[in-house]
Amino acid sequence: MATKVNGEFYAKNGDTAVKVGGVVSISELALTRNTVDDNDLDNTTDGYSHVKGGLRDAGEISVILRFKKGDAGQNLLKADFDQDEDKGYEIRYPDADKTQFEITGLVTGISTAMPAADGVHIDRTYTIKLNGAPVEGTWS
Repeated sequence: MATKVNGEFYAKNGDTAVKVGGVVSISELALTRNTVDDNDLDNTTDGYSHVKGGLRDAGEISVILRFKKGDAGQNLLKADFDQDEDKGYEIRYPDADKTQFEITGLVTGISTAMPAADGVHIDRTYTIKLNGAPVEGTWS
């Protein structure tokens, strides 16, 4: 489960990064790598299977927001769902080094929960399937 963050999430509109308001949590970036069997009669003398590295997968992230109809960043995420092209996003961490990841992907899901126990806050979750490698950098 995602945990509360003090970082920020941005949706790109062309070259402009638009801050997404109401961020409650962002799931972790979890990169994985496939393997390819590399077994033949010449390399099985030790009795173990051998593999080579295969394709990498940047995975997906989920961003949970306090739903705000008038928020420009949230509206951009909703519009991204209706597009078929990759869109750009930024995750900015609150650490002293100002760590940032630029990511590219497709919004693949939107879910809206019933209001929280307080009856006021509506949470909306956006799921983004990442394409390509996240680019680590520093925000300013």
